[in-house]
Amino acid sequence: MPHRFRFLLVALLLLGGWRSLAQEYPLVKYTVREGLVQNQVISFLKDSRGFVWCGTWYGLSKFNGETFENYTEAQGLWNGLVIDIAEDNDGYI
Repeated sequence: MPHRFRFLLVALLLLGGWRSLAQEYPLVKYTVREGLVQNQVISFLKDSRGFVWCGTWYGLSKFNGETFENYTEAQGLWNGLVIDIAEDNDGYI
């Protein structure tokens, strides 16, 4: 029985059947060109309202699915380095 299983597995891989088993998702890369505050993201959070928050070495970016809103020391952030992001029970980040 194990021999048959190995043969079937090899046959599926050679015929490309493994591709039909996996779902493919579109991959979009966001950088400073698209509005992210910095390219290297250290932390992220999807909040209860659907916003995605990205913490970087230079600040925090909030993504609404189309555009970024950035928070840095210039906007009053205490420190540019954001290594962790959390949401409390009241929805505050």
